[in-house]
Amino acid sequence: MTSNTENYISETLKQGERFKKYQSKIVQSQEKDIKNLMEGFETNSNAISRSTRLENTAANVQDYAMILNQYQTNFASTLERYKTAKAQLMTTTKNFIKNNQTAASGSIENKNIFVSQVTSNPSSEYVGAYKDNVGSPAINPKMSGQYTYDECQLAAINNGKQFFALSNSNSTTQKASCALTNDLSSAEKYGSAGSNCQQGSDGFLYGGKSTNALYQVPDTEFVGNYGDNPNRAMPTFANGGSRTYTYDTCKQAAKNGGFKFFGLQWYSGGNNGYAQCSLSNDFSQATKYGQSGSRSVNGQGKVVGGGWANAIYQVQASDNNTFIGCYKDNESSPSMNLVASNATAASCQQAAITRGNKYFALQGGSQGSSKCFVSNSLSESTKYGISNPTDKFSDNKNYGNVDVNAIYKVTSKGYYENLGKMGYVDNTGLLTEYPKPMIQMVNGVPSIVNSNESCSKDYVSVDSNVWQNQKKSSNMMTPSTKCGLSSAIQADKASVAELGDQLNAMSANIVSLIKYLETLDDVVIKQMGLNKETLNSMLAKHAIYNSKFTQYTNTDINNYDTIMEDRKIVTAQQNFNYILWSGVTIVILIIALQVIKRTST
Repeated sequence: MTSNTENYISETLKQGERFKKYQSKIVQSQEKDIKNLMEGFETNSNAISRSTRLENTAANVQDYAMILNQYQTNFASTLERYKTAKAQLMTTTKNFIKNNQTAASGSIENKNIFVSQVTSNPSSEYVGAYKDNVGSPAINPKMSGQYTYDECQLAAINNGKQFFALSNSNSTTQKASCALTNDLSSAEKYGSAGSNCQQGSDGFLYGGKSTNALYQVPDTEFVGNYGDNPNRAMPTFANGGSRTYTYDTCKQAAKNGGFKFFGLQWYSGGNNGYAQCSLSNDFSQATKYGQSGSRSVNGQGKVVGGGWANAIYQVQASDNNTFIGCYKDNESSPSMNLVASNATAASCQQAAITRGNKYFALQGGSQGSSKCFVSNSLSESTKYGISNPTDKFSDNKNYGNVDVNAIYKVTSKGYYENLGKMGYVDNTGLLTEYPKPMIQMVNGVPSIVNSNESCSKDYVSVDSNVWQNQKKSSNMMTPSTKCGLSSAIQADKASVAELGDQLNAMSANIVSLIKYLETLDDVVIKQMGLNKETLNSMLAKHAIYNSKFTQYTNTDINNYDTIMEDRKIVTAQQNFNYILWSGVTIVILIIALQVIKRTST
């Protein structure tokens, strides 16, 4: 098309020069013809006037030919620019559709995004276990309810707090109280929680709140099995020498009577048999008859003497009690029996001995202010588990126990100030934020209101880091802001429209010139070589071309509508209409050039 147009322009200039050379000849010939036609009907003055008018008309046609030539040159240049712009528009459109179809999973381009969390990959480091005080908490206030580690960490992140603490944990629910703070020094003010059992001024360990410092009362040590005879080695018998004692009851009889040794003799046999219980404070007297082989073992694994033989045991001194460990307790369902308050280790031990209990525990105080618990069952006394400052549950995280804060520091990066923001990311990755009036929150769920119809209402949730790292527009979203394909082709579409308007204006000027040529009277048209029939025929052919082109553009538009039906984009229709103008003007230019050529030969 371009080469033909250039040829036409060149030919037009040549023909214009020839037209000027032969202008007078044309006029003279025309005058002669008119004279012959008008002979007998016109005066010489009329003939001269007509000849002058024809000469002026020819001059005007020449001027218009030069103007038309300039219009054609400008039009051809603008048409090439238009074609380039139109091709760019089509390329942008196709690339957008292609990229939209092949976008990677998780891509946020051409989508609305909503910052629903500060970070999608939270992380924290353990600071340590620190004492707390229920009357004056180190971190106040605590969050309501019970939390897992993950839940408490998320609460800290979403509330812009650097530290969080888990305390008063529950092993059944595997949750704990949650507290948040930015003040670590205040959280640590009560000191490190090294153990839930603390040493009193008497040297004994005392349990803290809901913690038992568990002890075993002084027990016995088996000395040996020694003989006896009617002149008793151990002359004192419990209960007059009745054969009704077990190991435990005989031991208790010795403790109650203040004896250092007791012996079991004449065991009845079996796992749960009975024996006589003899008592003494004189070891040499009790063993004076020497070792005896008359012995057996009862169901509890204790050695018992047979006939005329004492299985002798030494009662341990009171300071030989055994510390077992710190164990959790439950105030609503204690693991041991409460027998005293304001106890010391010594008084609690004696209470256990007096009651015949094997174990005692000190809880919730120190020397002279502790609760005293007793029991005969070690398994029952330890059923709630060891009392450490913290426990680890199934998530392998530290949870603080009673009056202990397991403190963590949030290490994951995030931007709390971005939480709740919403925006649109175009195909270049540029983020434009929605103003608050365009975001409506219902039960914590956002929805976009009053947006352009080309913009989707859907959104994807992101964290604050995604928002922070996105390049941002200096403008805000408005009801007229376009999205998707409408936004992607907006600049190219404007360029095509501008060039189309220029072509439209040029076409109007060219049509105006053609219309002038059609206003010449038949005689002048004939003499100038203009062919109205040819002109009309070519315009009729253009009408057929116009119809076919419109059908083509409609088909192409439908294809785009099918691909992007959610956007209802029909901008291609407007763009193709400018192509229609280019077809019109090309046809008119061809006609005009043919007219100029004929008038100059």
